[in-house]
Amino acid sequence: MGNYATVLFVLGMEDGVAELADRSRDGLGLDLLEERLPQRVRNPAPRSRRDRGGD
Repeated sequence: MGNYATVLFVLGMEDGVAELADRSRDGLGLDLLEERLPQRVRNPAPRSRRDRGGD
């Protein structure tokens, strides 16, 4: 990896190395992280007495 970085630097293309490590440009990685986020759960509707085993 170091050799690739040196070649890019010599060719004046070192900006490409920074883009490789830029997380904000990784669409797939961002999508995978979003899937792992906890989902907000709303309070369920109150159940009737019959559903709770009451009279």
